[in-house]
Amino acid sequence: MTEGKPAAVHPLRIPGLASALAMQVHAMTDVHVSAEIAATGIWESQETQFLLDTLRPGDVFVDVGANIGYFTLLASRLVGPGGAVLAFEPEAANFALLEANSQLNGCDNVRCFQVALGEENACGTLYLNELNRGDHSLYPAQQGRAGQGISIVNGSKLIAATHPRVNCIKIDTQGAECDVVRGLQDLIAASADDLIMIIEFSPMHLVNAGTSGRTLLELLAGHDWDMYLMDADANGLLPVTARQVRSLNDLTEQDPKSEGFFNLVVAGRSIRDIPAIHFVRDWGMFDNALEYYLLKGRLQAWDGRVQAGTGLEARRLYMPSGWAFPEDWGRWSLGRRSCLKFIPSPSLAARAVPELHIRGRYFGPAEATGVYLGGVLLGNFDLSDARIPLPPGSLAGSHAVLELAHEQPLRPCDVSASGDQREIKFGLESIAIG
Repeated sequence: MTEGKPAAVHPLRIPGLASALAMQVHAMTDVHVSAEIAATGIWESQETQFLLDTLRPGDVFVDVGANIGYFTLLASRLVGPGGAVLAFEPEAANFALLEANSQLNGCDNVRCFQVALGEENACGTLYLNELNRGDHSLYPAQQGRAGQGISIVNGSKLIAATHPRVNCIKIDTQGAECDVVRGLQDLIAASADDLIMIIEFSPMHLVNAGTSGRTLLELLAGHDWDMYLMDADANGLLPVTARQVRSLNDLTEQDPKSEGFFNLVVAGRSIRDIPAIHFVRDWGMFDNALEYYLLKGRLQAWDGRVQAGTGLEARRLYMPSGWAFPEDWGRWSLGRRSCLKFIPSPSLAARAVPELHIRGRYFGPAEATGVYLGGVLLGNFDLSDARIPLPPGSLAGSHAVLELAHEQPLRPCDVSASGDQREIKFGLESIAIG
């Protein structure tokens, strides 16, 4: 259809959806949305399931960045004839398919708007990605992108004319989310106590668009929200705080090449009692939800081979607390207790009498450092070069927790002209289990 030929019709295969749906897709290009729908009959399965679990008959759903209409069609069926769907898509070829798909499926409760949402009514330029038609943006992400003139409208004014309150807003606008939310502020405030928002949160898209993830979070502040990350690996929602989302944003922004993004769910009404939704509440070996999200897929099992210097920061060891920042040679302890966790490999767990080998340096006088494994004191040792037998079977669990207790940490500023006020004692240079 968008390349001058009729578009094939592909049935959607959405588990749990009683009503049949079908879609036309881009016939020649679009390597993601169209290709995935044509091949599998479903797009973004976790987000799809979330809408199946949360949208109610009679709800008003707002689809900002509707693309060719997948979520628009799904929401149309879920909210039913007593509900409404408002779909916004500025790009001409996408919008043509959005309208065609709404008509194809008899979605009488859908209204489609060929506009982008923003803070003010204005004209703008949309820069096109001809291969990935879900990646059009209001800033030129790559050189050579063709531009298309579009209209931008204030979302609150347009939507509130017919729907002063809404129940669910999905926003996926490739970095324009701050402008979208600014324009929706009045509508969000009017709807907040019964509102759910699903926002694609892409820190680098936001930065490239001249805003930031922190700005987006500030725009969302002022309401009593529950926040969740959609955790694809666990197929569930990960409860997080706004502070943890800020930290995740800041970490991603530190890598200018990052394409990282996550789906952020912001809920004014409680969804915690919906039985169908899986909430990830067990962090396992990790200390909080953010570390779980960042590290659970990164950390690999350790077979006991030497980890040293900057290798202490590699994919084998998790050092959640009691350590100063990493240095080329290793890491200083921080405070009176330092914790290190790891996943024992099967070969390591099977060793009859494993031996822990720790090498390092002390700041100030050496001392006998308490070494604990799984909360059990193994003894007190000078860790300058220590070999410590471990109890049989002590590495057979899903993870191991090693802790070092420091008797007399010192502040460098107290013993020298240094301005360093950290309390340090033992510098871990290498660790192994033989």
